[in-house]
Amino acid sequence: MPRLPPRKPGSGQPLRVDATEANFQDLVQLSAQIPVLFLLWSNRSLEASTLLHSLEGVVESYAGKVVLAAADVDAFPQLAQAFQVQAVPTAVAVLKGQPVPLFEGPRRTRKSVPSSMNSSRWPKPTA
Repeated sequence: MPRLPPRKPGSGQPLRVDATEANFQDLVQLSAQIPVLFLLWSNRSLEASTLLHSLEGVVESYAGKVVLAAADVDAFPQLAQAFQVQAVPTAVAVLKGQPVPLFEGPRRTRKSVPSSMNSSRWPKPTA
């Protein structure tokens, strides 16, 4: 399984892992236990960093019920190919091994992510 950053209760530290080609299959396997939200980003996208920080906040509100996997498409283009990414940033949830596209391209806000996650397959946020 991928190693998640150490988490102290109440620390506010998000459950985030950097997705790589080496841990991709482990993350897909992890999605059998809890949803994994992949953000495919690039330094070329001005909005990617802001969105990444926003998604960290969204994932934090789920209190360990969702993992954020951030994938740099420039460093790991095979991950972009696996999700058939056409534009960055792109968010794809993986639930029980199955990809669920959330959005692709810029101009997304933190509010659009939770609305994309309104599904009986998603856990309810705790905050």
